[in-house]
Amino acid sequence: MTTATALEAVRDCLATDATFIGWCTANLGRAPLIQVDYDEETELELEDYPFIGIISVQHSGDITQRRTSFNMRLLAAVRSANRVSASHNVTTENGQVTVRTATYSGRLAAEDLREQAIAALYRGRLGKISIGSDDMSHTYHPKFYSPFTVTLETLL
Repeated sequence: MTTATALEAVRDCLATDATFIGWCTANLGRAPLIQVDYDEETELELEDYPFIGIISVQHSGDITQRRTSFNMRLLAAVRSANRVSASHNVTTENGQVTVRTATYSGRLAAEDLREQAIAALYRGRLGKISIGSDDMSHTYHPKFYSPFTVTLETLL
């Protein structure tokens, strides 16, 4: 498997997984845009969300063990301006206290999108799949990102 075919295999695995696409349609209102590469200087259009971007890839191999691996950075992204608030009454030794909570639904939806994409990659049986988390410091309301890494290992 070449680097280009590994990128296409991950992209196509996500794009053809009926469970994943069905979940996106039911929960996010539409099928995702699944894109190889990502232009950080050009903002995604509203219709590009939900979005799965395959941002980068590193290739390594071990000829003696006849294995090759591709470590890819991916990005699950949603756009949602909704803020969900709640309050909880808590009884303390000093009496009743109301605690307010708030969560941007986009933050949770981005995490759900990432987890659904991971499940689709496991179902795709592309090879040995390992998943990791990744950090992204520029998540801004109403755009929420959940980055992750996927390592695909195949036999030579």
